[in-house]
Amino acid sequence: MNNNKSDIEKCLRYWGKSIGDIRVTGRYQGLTADHSTGFTFGLKLPTGETNDTFKSGKALDRGLELGTGTTDLLLGGYHFGNINRDWDYFAQATLQIALNSHQEFRPGNGINASAGVRYMGFESFIPQLQLNTRIEQRESGAQADVANSGATLLYISPGVTMPINKQVQAFGFLQVPIYQRVNGYQIEPNVLLSAGLRYSF
Repeated sequence: MNNNKSDIEKCLRYWGKSIGDIRVTGRYQGLTADHSTGFTFGLKLPTGETNDTFKSGKALDRGLELGTGTTDLLLGGYHFGNINRDWDYFAQATLQIALNSHQEFRPGNGINASAGVRYMGFESFIPQLQLNTRIEQRESGAQADVANSGATLLYISPGVTMPINKQVQAFGFLQVPIYQRVNGYQIEPNVLLSAGLRYSF
């Protein structure tokens, strides 16, 4: 990767104003009578940009592009349950498998897994604590940076969910790495902050 400061700033501005690959997923809840166990399925679509360049005109490393150019299969499962009246737990995992390659590049297959607990004793908010992990294989293809791809990452993630009404919830999480093993030289954040709204039909 080119470490020129102006190139890095250009990448950050680019990521901030563009759309990456879109995921379309569904969930089947019929494995148990209480819908506590099920599986998920879907696709990651090749909607993100794949041909951006540094300011110098050199092509951006394919692993740093907003999109991979590939369609990926998403398969997963989940389970949740009660520990007692105030506490419950959950676990989920999703496998991501690239179904094709694009311009001599194929992203590494990976798995995302999470497990956590939630405290339900408050009416206005729900504190949570999660462990999140991602294991990703190396990229492949003539345009792949094989030596600097593939990783095993583990995060601890405190967060909170706040019900707004019966259908809408706001949530926020702070994701802090507790273990990072990456191959070669890669960009990994010190912390991640995520926030959003969840709507239930």
